Amino acid sequence: MEPVEFELVPVEEAEQQILDIQSAEEIPEASDTIMGPQDADMGIIFHHGFAGSNVELLYIGNSLAQHGYRVLIPLLPGHGTHSDDMLDVTAEQWLAKAEEAYKFITNEKKGRRIYYIGHSMGGAISLLMAAKHQVTGVVAIAAPIRFPLFHRMVVKLVSRLKFKFFYEEFFFHDESLYDHPGIAHFIDNYGRIPLKVLHQLFRLLDWSYQSLPDMTAPLCLINALTDHVVPGSQAEIIRDQVKSGDIEVHWLVNSDHIVVIDSDRNLVIEKILNFLKRIS
Repeated sequence: MEPVEFELVPVEEAEQQILDIQSAEEIPEASDTIMGPQDADMGIIFHHGFAGSNVELLYIGNSLAQHGYRVLIPLLPGHGTHSDDMLDVTAEQWLAKAEEAYKFITNEKKGRRIYYIGHSMGGAISLLMAAKHQVTGVVAIAAPIRFPLFHRMVVKLVSRLKFKFFYEEFFFHDESLYDHPGIAHFIDNYGRIPLKVLHQLFRLLDWSYQSLPDMTAPLCLINALTDHVVPGSQAEIIRDQVKSGDIEVHWLVNSDHIVVIDSDRNLVIEKILNFLKRIS
């Protein structure tokens, strides 16, 4: 793993330089990204969601790194390019990449305290990894975990069909994002997803759900009340199944599913920082 070092941007300039990317050509090359002081005692592994990429996490990652955290944002296989590249990707490959990220950030500095943050599917990955490894805390943002049996069975049956389905997760309260060339770039490339890979997503969620009783680290759940992709009931399932003795739950009112860049993005940063400082 050779993540690309992201040059930090002053917080007061971050929205313009990171969030308000003006064209698809300005989007950073899709790759594993790392930022923040290399000798930091605290490391964060920040996982993006299904059909997402490291790019949508750069804004929050930059702020966390400015507060002294070493932030690693791995790019999961099949992501950050085109949905055609997801066709032969498996859930095992996503978890292998997550393991690689854990080894990298722990080996970079011995004794470093590790935190997991994940958005959407990245939240499920973070919970599963935290159940397996010794970590200081977990933040799961708009994380899915357990959909009804009927949905899981249908996905399994149709996964053999060589078709794509329309993947609609691009809802925003910040209406300026609808005209954003960067968002249009990802809609064009991931607006239709192979049915086969949807089955891999549900396999991953099954494993994550089964691991919840082994997840004992402090946990912060952040969800939007008006999430068109992941219903709030998912956060309640996670809260009820984990064995964490320290759980925070926060509900956002001015965002949809992609809260990491929507109107509540700065509130999300505030909630994360407050949680990390408290448990540390």
